[in-house]
Amino acid sequence: MISIVKAVRVISSLGFLGVLLFVYAYLPNTVKLPLDYLEATEITMEKGNLFYTVIGVFALVSMVSFFATRMINTLPAREMNFKRNLNSWSISFMAIINIFLIFSLIIISIINDSESTVSSYYALLAYIGPILLVLWLVLLVFLITRRVIVKN
Repeated sequence: MISIVKAVRVISSLGFLGVLLFVYAYLPNTVKLPLDYLEATEITMEKGNLFYTVIGVFALVSMVSFFATRMINTLPAREMNFKRNLNSWSISFMAIINIFLIFSLIIISIINDSESTVSSYYALLAYIGPILLVLWLVLLVFLITRRVIVKN
């Protein structure tokens, strides 16, 4: 199971890097990042700064996931099933973060594409990432709650 989760994480990481490079190539020099659609509040940033910011977020999340996995591996051996579940969750959470970043980059690309005619169809992408994050956090609470109930 863990090897499948690791493969999904690697594929999502490669997908993220591919989407990042593709989006970066087609972004204008000044990128608009809307903050509020009702008031049309937006910030602008150079595409190089956006690139390095997104790479920084990716690296930070990767390091946190790596260290979380290492900390989970320090659990006692008698907790093997719980350790395996938490390890799988930690690795798969990195894949979920990658998917969230991919959808965010696609949305930024669509917003900044002046020739795009599909800009009204990206609203679904804005909901998929946060929903996946919330579901994965609920899964973590479920794993911990189940562990506490089984132990008592």
